Amino acid sequence: MKRLTRTTAWLLSGLLLMGSLSGCGESFLEEEPKTFISTNAVLSSPEGLEGAIVALYAFPRLLYQSPRYSYWFISGTDEVRVGPLHEDLGTALYNSDLNPQHPASREYWNQSFQALYRANAIIANAPKVDFKGNEARRNRVLAEARFFRAYILFYLHQRYGNIPLVTEPSETIREKEQPAPAEEIYHVIVEDLQFAINNLDWTYNQPGRITKGAAMHLLAKVYLVLQNWQQAGQLAETLIQQGPYRLLSDPAAIFADGNEDNAEAIWTIKFDPRTGGGHFLAPMFTPLYDRIQGVRRSFEQGGRPWARMYPSAYLLSLFDKNDKRLKAWYKTHWVYDAPEEGLPPGRQVGDTVRAKDFNPPIDSLLWLHPACKKYWEYGSTRNINAADSWKGIIRYRLAETYLIAAEAFMRQGNQTKALQYINALRQRAGVADLTQLNEDLLLEEHARELAFEGDRWFTLKRMGRLVQHVRLYNPQAAPNIQDYHVNMPIPQEFVDLTGFPQNTGYH
Repeated sequence: MKRLTRTTAWLLSGLLLMGSLSGCGESFLEEEPKTFISTNAVLSSPEGLEGAIVALYAFPRLLYQSPRYSYWFISGTDEVRVGPLHEDLGTALYNSDLNPQHPASREYWNQSFQALYRANAIIANAPKVDFKGNEARRNRVLAEARFFRAYILFYLHQRYGNIPLVTEPSETIREKEQPAPAEEIYHVIVEDLQFAINNLDWTYNQPGRITKGAAMHLLAKVYLVLQNWQQAGQLAETLIQQGPYRLLSDPAAIFADGNEDNAEAIWTIKFDPRTGGGHFLAPMFTPLYDRIQGVRRSFEQGGRPWARMYPSAYLLSLFDKNDKRLKAWYKTHWVYDAPEEGLPPGRQVGDTVRAKDFNPPIDSLLWLHPACKKYWEYGSTRNINAADSWKGIIRYRLAETYLIAAEAFMRQGNQTKALQYINALRQRAGVADLTQLNEDLLLEEHARELAFEGDRWFTLKRMGRLVQHVRLYNPQAAPNIQDYHVNMPIPQEFVDLTGFPQNTGYH
């Protein structure tokens, strides 16, 4: 074993930079970040352990708190095209920027292991602390920590393919590190999630808190990866039938302002301006419409624009014109509403903006592309010129559980149940039922329902369809993507310090 410097240890597995809890009441996860606090001081009491749990909730927020992270689970699929302002073309286009020095790959790896170390420290210390006979309180601490450990390990393994299995709270990094067998990683993940399911409640009075339903949903996703179709189907069906969740009747209500804790949301990632930055997905999909003469910046038109990502032609082609999701979740045109700026000849207030109104035509990739509205926020927590938003992000919702159930029963040859679950989504959308289900039809419905919600890359990889779909439906990335891009590059610093093998294709 080799004792590394504190800086190096943070790079590889993370320091225990715990925040202390300003209150464990019934409001949302209030935390007051502090400087370094020793493990003993934080983890030697029930209150300290609960404060350490709250610090873990910072990890899933990280994916949305910078533009670079915002692309990490969304770019690089068949659903997305990117504009010229996009900050991470490596993730989006699989070009030469995607290499062992790739910033997003490095930062996600480092932040994941830092959070994993925190979770391991809680798991190791909770059994030693005197909870004065309140075992339910102890088990809730352990259940949340084990959920996060499973969550971190699952997405690390899916994203990189090869990872070390770290289950000990140690700052001592082995001189030689090797990839853990997948079966060992998933054994930990499954056991952690089963413990979480058994020791968490369906609901808590703190919005955003991990629940039994979140653990069940994640475990059902894990079972799909393991091709354990029977258990995936049973778990998804139990969640649908016994959980306190329901599909909303109106697709527009799911992502409506102030409604992110709705009955369909299983887990919502919360943001609070009192405790840290917001996220950047609100403007990320909105074109630079307000630079067109005669078009005013307004929340009705989309708020502040950034023009980083937009729906692909393939994605939009999947929607029937009567599909309620198309109108509810996408904006496909803008209108003239500022006559004082002057309008093109023959155009009036309320007319649709058209690229051909301009001579020469405007750059439609930057100014007029369609926009996803799932993350739009109309001013309840930000002003018209602000880029960041504190609107909660629905990480898991029941519609995905329906798709998990549909796939699991389809894989078992049970078309009746598979169609029951997928057609429930189609009926809500106002489109005709399917009469059969296969993988192609499932992937199309997955895109219609879950586009830009952070699952497409993982689903395509799991089904062995990522490279194929990018080549077919993403003309920007098609020339670059190679078979090895189903795994991200291991950060070079980790390779150099531990001898961990680099993933195939990266140099």
